[in-house]
Amino acid sequence: MASAARGDDKTLDAAAARGALVEPRLNVANTAVKFALDQTAGAVANAWLFGTAIGALHDSMAHAPGAAKSVAFLASGQALDYARVDWPAIAERTRAGLWPMLVAGWKFWPAVSLANFALVQSVEMRNLVGALAGLVWGVYLSLTTAGSV
Repeated sequence: MASAARGDDKTLDAAAARGALVEPRLNVANTAVKFALDQTAGAVANAWLFGTAIGALHDSMAHAPGAAKSVAFLASGQALDYARVDWPAIAERTRAGLWPMLVAGWKFWPAVSLANFALVQSVEMRNLVGALAGLVWGVYLSLTTAGSV
C-alpha cells in the first residue's frame, strides 16, 4: 500500500510478479463510464424515486393534523392512507423538481468526490467525508422538498 501511495510502479510490478496482493491500476475508461452512468441514469433514477416516495408519504399523511404526526400516531397504523395519494400529481411534481435536483447534484457530488479522492489519504477518512457529504445532501433535499410538496 505504501508503494501504491508513493506511485512506486517498480515495487508494485515486483509485488504483482510475486503474486502479492496488489490493487489494480486505475482504469480511466472504466472509471469514466461508471461516473457518466452514475451522474446520468443513476442520478435520474434516484431523484425520481426520491420525489415519488416523498410525494406519496406527504399525500398519504395529509389527513393528519400537525400535532398528530407524533410517534404514537405513526405507530397506530392510521398515519398512512395511500388511498389519498394522487399519483398523477406526484408524477408531475416529481418531473418538475427533477431537473433542479439533478443540477444541484451535478454541482455537489463531483466536487465532493474530487476533493475526497485528491485530498483525503485514508479509506476511513474518505468514508467519513462521504458520509458527512451525504448528511449535507440529505439536509439540502429535506429543505428543498419541504417547500415543494
